[in-house]
Amino acid sequence: MASATFLTLPQFRELALPWIRRDFKAIGTEGMVYFNGGGVINSQIELIMEQTGVGAFYINPLDDIAEAKRIVGGKALVAGVINDIKLINWGTKAIEKDVARIMAAGAPGGGFLFGTLVMPLCIPEEKIKTMLEAAFRYGQYPNNATLSAD
Repeated sequence: MASATFLTLPQFRELALPWIRRDFKAIGTEGMVYFNGGGVINSQIELIMEQTGVGAFYINPLDDIAEAKRIVGGKALVAGVINDIKLINWGTKAIEKDVARIMAAGAPGGGFLFGTLVMPLCIPEEKIKTMLEAAFRYGQYPNNATLSAD
């Protein structure tokens, strides 16, 4: 795991970045999404973009979506991610509120998609449906002015 959850930026630069550059050099970055296994990555995004040219980042639920979008500056896609482990216990209102929060943070200016992280098998089907319905409802770019579940 080469995320900022486990490595400082100097450690990342020394231990992980050479391998990331090598891997992307071998396969290219076209159509690639940088996903680091679920750890936080906002502090690494700018360096990864500079060193690899990758154009899409799947961030962690603990990363600030608006900050990630500011960092990429319209030059990359950001996937804002719900903490789907919480779906196991969350009720309908909590799910809808979090999806609305994610969409409100990510939608302005485009270059955003909604994602999940691990989707544990024990998430009740009705909660997954609630999440998807909320994603379709709040994820419509023309409706950005109404992105609140309050």
